[in-house]
Amino acid sequence: MKVFNKRALTICLTIILAFAMAVPAFAADGSYSESTRYYRFTVPSDGGTFLNLKGATGTSLYMRRLCLYRTSAPGTDQNFKRVFVVSGVDRGYYYGQKSGSQWYMINEDNAAFQNGRNAFMWPVAVQQYEINGDSLMNDHTGYGQLRLLYGSRNYLTYQSTASGTAVYFASTPANSWNSYLV
Repeated sequence: MKVFNKRALTICLTIILAFAMAVPAFAADGSYSESTRYYRFTVPSDGGTFLNLKGATGTSLYMRRLCLYRTSAPGTDQNFKRVFVVSGVDRGYYYGQKSGSQWYMINEDNAAFQNGRNAFMWPVAVQQYEINGDSLMNDHTGYGQLRLLYGSRNYLTYQSTASGTAVYFASTPANSWNSYLV
């Protein structure tokens, strides 16, 4: 009878432990939250040259390149939301804009450019907690590098501060960015 009681107790404990360990596996697998305000990124030397969406304001965000733009009156093409995404053990920040219900995030292109990779906008399903290694970035607050968390060419940079200069990802941190909220 003692052996049966011990065996029954062992089986019950095993079932309870298995159930307790299985519950987190069926819980929500991710979350995302967006900043309530917009971020603007500027060249530190002057504060009037902004990270910008290349092309006409209001055109499709899909695959729009990034460039620098000098202005004293920044607008929507210089505004980027920060979105924090958690998916399982992966987590990070995206910077981008929303068109309708679709998010478009700053992304690293596969095309070579200036010993790096082009920077452009790419659709990311943050509502489904997508982790896109070509878009997931560090938490940039204030001053410093704006960089991807993954990859070898992960620093967002530029060759000169002239308006219209292309922005791209490089393997070395050539330039820094200031950021502030609007």
